[in-house]
Amino acid sequence: MKILFCCMIIAVTACHPKPSSGSSSPDILRVTVQQVLDSAALVGETVAITGRCLAPPVSRSDWQLEDGGAAVYVSEEYPPDCGAATAARSAVTILALVAQDTLPSLGTHPGRVRRNLLRK
Repeated sequence: MKILFCCMIIAVTACHPKPSSGSSSPDILRVTVQQVLDSAALVGETVAITGRCLAPPVSRSDWQLEDGGAAVYVSEEYPPDCGAATAARSAVTILALVAQDTLPSLGTHPGRVRRNLLRK
């Protein structure tokens, strides 16, 4: 649970990711999960992102996309080969809008920014 919590709670940084080569469209940035977690510059952008679907740990309406040990929550429908109780066997690429909200402070823990994906 601690690792999952750390993946979701991310401090805002000022780095701006560069599109990866091989974009399917010049208007769509290809980014990694880690870039979504690290870059506030992506908030509001539609991105193409590849990773492995993880079964949802909290609710049936959201799921996680994992790549290289970093995971981000995704809202909306599951990709093929992934469902409420099963993780995908292979990587998938999705189009999603990068969203951000702020968790309020709780006890001695300060408020934190977190990012997630809204699947298109």
